[in-house]
Amino acid sequence: MLLRYCHMAAGRMLRAPLLQSGCGHHARWRLRQETSVKLRTYIVEDNATIRENLIGTLEELADVEAVGMAETEDEGKDWLSTNAGEWDLAIVDLFLRQGSGLGVLAACRNRNAGQKMVVLSNYATPDVRMRCAQLGVDAVFDKSNEIDALVDYCIEHSSQQAASRQMTS
Repeated sequence: MLLRYCHMAAGRMLRAPLLQSGCGHHARWRLRQETSVKLRTYIVEDNATIRENLIGTLEELADVEAVGMAETEDEGKDWLSTNAGEWDLAIVDLFLRQGSGLGVLAACRNRNAGQKMVVLSNYATPDVRMRCAQLGVDAVFDKSNEIDALVDYCIEHSSQQAASRQMTS
């Protein structure tokens, strides 16, 4: 049975069965199976429950493969820079156990053109979105109400990766 993200409140992500009838995610899920590649994704999130549920949801719905995770700014910066060719997408929370997601974003400003950085935060205010844009972030998603948009973004990026790989092979 497929599961999908339902609601996040007070730092807790819940998942519920994905129904086949009338569900937009089901059609997108079938489409992405045919047109995408696995996105090698690195997660910078200090809340283990959110991180685990996010990974499970994205692996099921958006063809994401988690290649690593960090709970602190230093861990995130170190892995992303040391393994520069090993990831396609980084999902970064702004408030971490140590440091800030902004430091991770700044450290990845000179990443490869095909690598995407997105922010997933409870604090996706207009000011935060502007600061993230200044740091070269590709998208910002609010944990409380934009998880579906994050899933859609991952599906789209995965499809673009597949097309890019087909053109180079």
